[in-house]
Order: sequence, then structure tokens, then C-alpha cells
Amino acid sequence: MRIEEYPRPHNDSAIGFHYFPDSDHFGREDADRWIPRLQGLGASWLVVQTTPNRQVPDAFLQRLMMGDIEPVVLIKPERIGRLDHNSLCEMMGGLADSGVHYVGLYDRPNERSMWAPQDWARPSLVERFVDYLAPALEQIAIERMFPVLPPLEPFGAYWDTTFLATMLSSLRRRGLGALLERAAVGMRNFANHRPLDWGRGGRDAWPEAKPYASSEEGEDHRGFRLFEWYQEIVTDVLGHQLPLIACANGPQSSRMEGRSLEPETHAEGAAEMAGLALRRELPAAVMNHAFWVLAAERGQCGFEERWFEADGEEHLPAVKALAVLRESGAPTKKTAAPAAAPVRPVPSPAKARAVVASAGGGNGAATQGADGYKPIDHYLLLPLFEWGTTRWHISIVTDYIEAFLPTVGFSADEARLAKRVTIVGNEQGVSARVAQALVAAGCQVERVAGGTGPETQKMLQELARNKQQSRGRETLFK
Repeated sequence: MRIEEYPRPHNDSAIGFHYFPDSDHFGREDADRWIPRLQGLGASWLVVQTTPNRQVPDAFLQRLMMGDIEPVVLIKPERIGRLDHNSLCEMMGGLADSGVHYVGLYDRPNERSMWAPQDWARPSLVERFVDYLAPALEQIAIERMFPVLPPLEPFGAYWDTTFLATMLSSLRRRGLGALLERAAVGMRNFANHRPLDWGRGGRDAWPEAKPYASSEEGEDHRGFRLFEWYQEIVTDVLGHQLPLIACANGPQSSRMEGRSLEPETHAEGAAEMAGLALRRELPAAVMNHAFWVLAAERGQCGFEERWFEADGEEHLPAVKALAVLRESGAPTKKTAAPAAAPVRPVPSPAKARAVVASAGGGNGAATQGADGYKPIDHYLLLPLFEWGTTRWHISIVTDYIEAFLPTVGFSADEARLAKRVTIVGNEQGVSARVAQALVAAGCQVERVAGGTGPETQKMLQELARNKQQSRGRETLFK
């Protein structure tokens, strides 16, 4: 399978984040809080971690995907070991039903702390790990999803490049070459207080780099450009490239030097790293960034590298640095996913109701944000009735969405975070009170509403065709 055939989010920016370093933030309020902030940052990828016995809620995943954010679900057991087959099948089926493409299993299997002490000490560590991994990868493939090989720790007790080569060779030897044709390789390419071009050129440029050897005399793979070294290994073992999916990266407190990470240093490094993606200076096989972490509670791993406080109300300097970078004129969107890539269908009414239920109050009154921050450029507000929404309303906005690329949802509270809000339908669906509250919140509000449903549909189609204002719109605020 060619790299360009792997699914990407619509209008992919390659900017992404690792969500919280836990699996406790998948509720309705979490979606309302974090998805607008991700969209305001131009993010199109989000790595979410969970445990083998906790499914990521379908409503949360649907909200991400409706916002053009590609979820990468990383299933992380507390210790490396064999996963329960029935639980695994149930979880994979649920993720596939939600429309998830990328699923990773296990995390840093080359790190001593991820194993029970007695298991780590036994011989043939990689082969034993592949015994656990192979059936799980097969289950992902059965559901027609794309398995992400586990991200390794570049500073792990078992050298990561050796572990990767041995793992790939073992999977191929076991007859899983066809499965690897659809796989991706997870990575943790932190900068580690090193320049972003550290290790550039891979093993050919730095032949003196050896496992477990000090890098004082030269450069090695333990930096941002780790993807070059991994891709060389993949090509040597398999004979072809695989996409590389970042599960965690960004500026980080240095393990080698014991250095802390100041917020300003974090912001400067994050902007430099994001700029490479926005200027298209990374190889096509590098699918995304996954800045570690979007938010974290005090005391959690990743707190020093967080972009937001845990309540989402305050942000660190990196947020502003990325906003300045995006506003400076750097391109922020790649081309849309190729036609050969899987396309998510319009949600069924049951799915739509689940998404609506997560929207937190639907078309309730909107309020002005405390700091006036408007992270969303354009929000398309669909009506929400007592029984939920209708598939008809979802179907008539498809052309409009393709033409204008708005954020789409059912929540007035979410819409108030947008500079511009387009309301679909008459006041029976979204009341005048809600519209005026959005105006009071500083939004530019417009309503697309004809005398009948077909007239509204026709107006939306004309707007999509012309990409300009229609005389038939009721403009509330300009």
C-alpha cells in the first residue's frame, strides 16, 4: 500500500496533539471544552490513550471526526502481556463502528517499567512481545483498520532501533507481511533539547552511532528526526516504506541533562517544529505531529510540557506562538485526502443522536467567553430538537461544508467560540434568542432559512456553488 493511500483527515494540517496522559477525559463536557480549542490551533490529529478495558466513547470520537480531527487510539495496558481475546474483539469492533482508522497497541515495550520485573528478565524479550502483539494486530486488520506498531522509547533499556528491526523481522517471519502492508509505525520523536536537525541523514550520515554508545562524538537518532532512522530500518527489513505516526513529540525536559523546560523555551521549540509541517518540509511518510500534551493535571506525566491548564481556561505561551505562526502566512492545510483513501459516511440517525447528546445542551443560550478568545473561524450551527436531530438536516449541508469547510455542530455554547456563525433553518430549530446571544458574544451571525425546507436546501446549494453571500439570507449581524 502506498503512503498516499493511507487515510488522512480532510484538510490535513499535520498538526496534532497527544490528549491527556490518561483515559479520564472523554465526557460530554470534555468534548465541548477541547474540540474547539484543537480546531483553533489548526489541529487535525489527536492521539488518545485508553486501557484494554475502557472503550473510548463513540460520541467523543464522532465529535472529533465531525471536526476534521483524525483520532489515533493508543491502547495501553498497565503492563506488557497477553490481551484478553474477547475484550479485544469487542473493543476493535466498537472502534471500527465509530469510523476510527488508526489503532495502536501497547506503549514503549522496550522500556523496563512497562514489564513485570520477572517478565523483563526472561530471554527472547522481543519474540515474547511479538507473541502478544501479533494476534492483536490481526484483530485490527480483521476490522479493516490500520494497525500502528507501538511507539518505542529512544532512551529505553532495550535499544529501540534494535527492538524495531527485530520486531519487524519476527512479524514478517510469522507470515504477517500482508498485514504489515497496511501498518504504520508509531514513534516518540521528542527534540530532547537538541536542534531539530540532530541526526539528520540517518545511519548513512552517522555510521559511528552504535546501540548503547554515547553520542558525545557524534549525533544519533534520539531527537526530532528519529523518523529518518526508523524509516531506514523499515525499508531494510520489509523492502518498502511505512507511514510514521507520532504518538508523542515536541520540546521536552531533557532526560540526559536533567534540564527543566521553561514555558517560553517550550513555545519557541513548538513553533519551530510546527513550522516544518506547515511549510511542508517533512517527508510525506511523516503523517503528523503529536505535541505532548494538550493538557495535564498537576503531578501527571507531561505537566511541564502541557499547552493548556487542565480546565482549558488558561493556556501556555506555546498556544499563542502557534497562532502567530499560522497567522504569519505559512500554509496551514495540505491537499484533501486522495480519492483512494477511505471516506467516512454521513452518520446514521443513531450516531447523530449520540453526537448531539455529547454537545452539552444543544441550542441553549450562549455566553461571552471571559477573554474574548475566538479559536474557531466559522461554525455551522445545525438545529437540535427534543428528539435529537434529523438526517435530512445533515444531508442538506454536505455541499456547503465541502465549499466553506466550517466547524459543524449543534451546540450554541461551542458556536460562541467562533468568529462567524451560520445558522441553518428557521427559528423553530435555532431560536432568535440564541442568535442574539451569539451576537452578544461577539460572533458575526447569519441565518440561512427559506420559507420551506427545500428552499433552505436550495439556498445552501447556491451558496456552495457561488461561495458568496446570498440575498436570501437573514443577516443578524455584520
